[in-house]
Amino acid sequence: MTTVTSNSITGITTLSDATDVANKEYVDNKSSSLSLPSQTGNDGKFLTTTDGTNLSWDYVSNYQEFTTPGVQTFNVPSYSNILYIEAVGAGGGGNAGQTTAQNNQGVTWTLRTSGFATSVIYALTFGNNTYVAGGSNGILNTSTDAIVWTLRTSGFVTNNINSIIFANNTYIAAGQNSVLNTSTNGIQWTLRTSVNNTLNAIIFNSPDNYIIVGDNGGLITSTNAIIWTLRTFGANNTHNSITYGNGIYVACGTNGSIRTSTNAIQWTTRVSGVSSGSNLRSIIYFGGIFVSGGGPNTFPADLITSTDAITWTLRTSGFGNNAITSIFGGNNIYFATSTSRLNTSTDAIIWTLRTSNITVGLSLLYESTNGVYIVAGSNGELATSYSQVSGSGGGSGSYTSWYIPKSIIPSNLTVTPGVGGIGATIDAGLGSAGAGTTISWTGPGGTYTLTASGGGSAGSAGAAGSAQIFSQSSFYYTTAGLSGASQTPIGSGITAISQTNQFQPTSGGSGAGSTSSSGGSGGLINVYGVSTSASGGNSSGTNGESAVIISGLPYGYGGGGGGASVSVAASGGNGSRGGGGGGGASIGSTFGNGGNGGDGYVKISWW
Repeated sequence: MTTVTSNSITGITTLSDATDVANKEYVDNKSSSLSLPSQTGNDGKFLTTTDGTNLSWDYVSNYQEFTTPGVQTFNVPSYSNILYIEAVGAGGGGNAGQTTAQNNQGVTWTLRTSGFATSVIYALTFGNNTYVAGGSNGILNTSTDAIVWTLRTSGFVTNNINSIIFANNTYIAAGQNSVLNTSTNGIQWTLRTSVNNTLNAIIFNSPDNYIIVGDNGGLITSTNAIIWTLRTFGANNTHNSITYGNGIYVACGTNGSIRTSTNAIQWTTRVSGVSSGSNLRSIIYFGGIFVSGGGPNTFPADLITSTDAITWTLRTSGFGNNAITSIFGGNNIYFATSTSRLNTSTDAIIWTLRTSNITVGLSLLYESTNGVYIVAGSNGELATSYSQVSGSGGGSGSYTSWYIPKSIIPSNLTVTPGVGGIGATIDAGLGSAGAGTTISWTGPGGTYTLTASGGGSAGSAGAAGSAQIFSQSSFYYTTAGLSGASQTPIGSGITAISQTNQFQPTSGGSGAGSTSSSGGSGGLINVYGVSTSASGGNSSGTNGESAVIISGLPYGYGGGGGGASVSVAASGGNGSRGGGGGGGASIGSTFGNGGNGGDGYVKISWW
């Protein structure tokens, strides 16, 4: 038998009908108009009241996600006591690959560690994805990116290496005391027999004509780089440099000498227009113009130009009394160095001073076929500048979480997840920054806004989000975004930084640059004991992998950079939930688009 007392009910065996004591006591003590809400479809919920009269089935705690960018409303549950808000700003878009010349080519230079110590770097070439540099005392180093260099055994012993070229899949190095070596990989070298003269400069003219000029009228030719034939200039001048263009070989040297030939065997002396005391040290054919420079170091530097190699015109170089040591051309720009200056020109007539960051004796200029400019000094210094690079990855947004007491939120929240930055789709284009994610409401003191900052455009990090009303909310955790992987001048893309803080979104990897290579991976995240990242595209020219959304995770990761084949430059992958977009690849005249940044995200939990 069921008994009701003032404090308890005993003897209950079932609650199955409207006449049992528990249900009757409940109804008897409520308004006659109040009925028990239906239990249908309310499994797992609790019967709640906020005013002691109205009843409803609700979860005591729950959460709601906002995954779509744009303004939305969160209806604050009337029975909640505290809100826990997690937000991530949108990631930045990746940069596109670049095939056109950079605006700063030859303007911005970065010092590198050459491995030459205090030796002079006299010669440099690029071939088979390898840079080979030689200098005083037979030092020879190789590199795949012009940044990290490895010392090799050249076979020159203590003789200076004056010139290196790569032609017909063969490296050829020539230098002091007639030393001449060849190599198929830039690492193992074979001594060849030449002539008893110091060898100063090598050129190759298709299909199979190698030519080397040197001291005391020295001139040798070969069709295979192994057997060399002695030729004569008809004069004993030292020749420092040789070029070929418009069907004409042109050599320059001491006493202001210029000599021309159509077959590299019979040579004709030309009037250069410089003084007999001038030493012309470098000559090129570029942009339909022959350009030669030098000087005696006691008079203004000599610079001459010609369209036919016969009639020469003196130009003003802007080098003052410093002799010109090297001239080169690339991407419609002429470069020239003296012992203390670096100048550029678009017409070989008007020259502009640049800052090379080389502090001692500029001695060499070089521009490789993949658009990497290199300038070297007499103290082992080496600096690079790029004309063609891949796209860098977009930065990731920041993550921030807050505890907000219900007492300061009398209205509903306006939730606005940021839209991800757009990856660039034009040659050398820049991806856009990701938008910040905001949560705002109108409270006792006006309008309040919380923000998780968006990721920057490619290469920039998202700033850490901040709780802007410290007295009325509580910072729980915040972390800044990460910078996207930097652009790649040559070779495989750079992998973005791995997650360094809890809940941190990661950025995009950069694309492959200038060679058949893989793109860099997006930044690695660690979640649920698993490490995850988006892979870069491969050397067959596939797109970078897009990051996936992991269910329930309030942050994401960056997209991989695009890969490049011999003819295809692929696009970067997209980021997810605040992750940055991957950068596009670059190869020849083809570029890949940047990936889009991941959209922002908000999760609101309540109790």
